[in-house]
Amino acid sequence: MDIFSFIFQVSHDSGLIEGFYVDDAIRTDGVNHLLYADDAIVFCDATEDAVTHLAGALIWFQCVTGLKVNFGENFLFPVGDVDNIDRLAEILSCDWKLLHTDYLGLPLGAAPTASYIWNKVIDKVQIRLAGWKGKRLSMARRVVLCNSVLAAQPNYMFSLFKAPPSVISSIERLLRSFIWSGMGEDKKFHLVSWDKCKLPKQLGGLGITDLGIRNQALLIKWWWRYALERNVWWRQLIAQNFPNPFFPLVRWIS
Repeated sequence: MDIFSFIFQVSHDSGLIEGFYVDDAIRTDGVNHLLYADDAIVFCDATEDAVTHLAGALIWFQCVTGLKVNFGENFLFPVGDVDNIDRLAEILSCDWKLLHTDYLGLPLGAAPTASYIWNKVIDKVQIRLAGWKGKRLSMARRVVLCNSVLAAQPNYMFSLFKAPPSVISSIERLLRSFIWSGMGEDKKFHLVSWDKCKLPKQLGGLGITDLGIRNQALLIKWWWRYALERNVWWRQLIAQNFPNPFFPLVRWIS
């Protein structure tokens, strides 16, 4: 994908596909595309000229590499009100969608506090549980599966967003039911409070992962990276929009 990046860098430098800038006043370090494996997301102005240049860049990529771009699998996502979105989609020979979609598992265009974006995480836990249905598991095995498999399902989202309390409660309800009832149909009494179950074994608990604390721990890493990774563009973007006093913990870490 080095050729892809080169083509779009040339398009940016020539002012054809500018993308967005970390600092609009200085207009340096512009970003017009992001790549991960064979996925790409391109940022451009909502004008016919910009989208025409985008289509041309993709055709150029086809000619240079011999690869074929499937325009039917591309989508335009307007940001804000774009009156000519149908025309822009026609130029690029693709469809368009409103900006609420997943990119690399990351929900775009949705509020992180919205419970519905966490439904997939809860579904993943339920699917795992369904796969164990009918298996007779001891309490010790259920604790191991709970910590190593079930509690790990939300890790990706936990590392990006603070989960609403209702989401934490929903996942813990599934874990709690699995710990005490296994996959049986009959409900069983919970012999110990869930807070006690989350205590370390040395303190008389079962050592069940505290999802709320794990969520906080995974988010803290961004403070650490912000303090240490001085030259990455995402840090520059945050620093430009929020002055340092907004990040008191960063000064403490560094």
